[in-house]
Amino acid sequence: MDTVTNSAYNVTEYITRDLKKGAIIPKGPLVLGLAAAAGSILANLLTITAIVSSRLNKHSTHILVANQSSCDLLVAVNTIATYVRAIYSHLLPLWLANVLRLANSVTMHSVIVISLGNSLLIGVDRFIATVSPFKYKSIATKKRVYYTIGLMWLGVIGVLAIPLVIHNINRKLDDWIINMTELTTIYPQGFPAFVGVLMCSLMVTNFILYFAIMVAFQKVSGRVESINATGQKSRKLTSTVAIVVMFTLVFYCPFVVYLMLPPAKGKADVVKRMLAQVALVLITFASYINNIIYPLRQPKYRQAYLKVIGCKKATSNVNPTSMNNTE
Repeated sequence: MDTVTNSAYNVTEYITRDLKKGAIIPKGPLVLGLAAAAGSILANLLTITAIVSSRLNKHSTHILVANQSSCDLLVAVNTIATYVRAIYSHLLPLWLANVLRLANSVTMHSVIVISLGNSLLIGVDRFIATVSPFKYKSIATKKRVYYTIGLMWLGVIGVLAIPLVIHNINRKLDDWIINMTELTTIYPQGFPAFVGVLMCSLMVTNFILYFAIMVAFQKVSGRVESINATGQKSRKLTSTVAIVVMFTLVFYCPFVVYLMLPPAKGKADVVKRMLAQVALVLITFASYINNIIYPLRQPKYRQAYLKVIGCKKATSNVNPTSMNNTE
């Protein structure tokens, strides 16, 4: 199984490959990963439901947050799938285990790239809201946001799928299924570095964009539209988004570093395997973090959450006119 260190999506492989030799997943990462994933699934389902079922779904930023939660939900599901597949794959038929293996690894990395792309979309949305608040509603319409989200998903899937298709276009089906046992024969050489560079580029672009937002944030702080009630809410939403994205970028760093590292053997292989465990746990925590920060800093989210879980008394104490203001 040493060749699997060259596989394109080898985070899940490093975590699972030694189980066939009788090894076990370290209890610390296993417990942390499963606990974070379970919490993330519940929290992201709550966030998506809260946004879809309230007036938050009329605002482009919150629609993008719901899309981010969808990505985070898939990350959490894939984390659980990684551990479950690792522990119980020997009970499955070989072809099914291999299909789940490929789907698990491809989905995890595709969703992370989409998540980083969605963070960029949220940043562009808040940049427009910051520098052109009077034109914001006419520019960031729901229709445009939905189209942009759809195009982003298709674009990312296309970018990651095209090399895979080209590499395997002349491969016979039987040969393709057999070789799924070694992902190195399915993915083009150098593909992990390509994915890592893509993620790194998106992270750097996110950092530059949100730095520009903070600069614009300071420049417009004295404007009339920034000091009235609606402007203050918009500024707080912008700062909340920036906090969420910064946490996400930090938690994604080990994952991106891992992808860009060359194949390792011996002691270096042990270090890389440990990094894989840490990376998986951290990206799972990243999928959970926004569900804590948004309700802590945004009353509208708290109200929407309480409405979903049935706390009518709590939601009735909120001024209804506050839900009519848009950022």
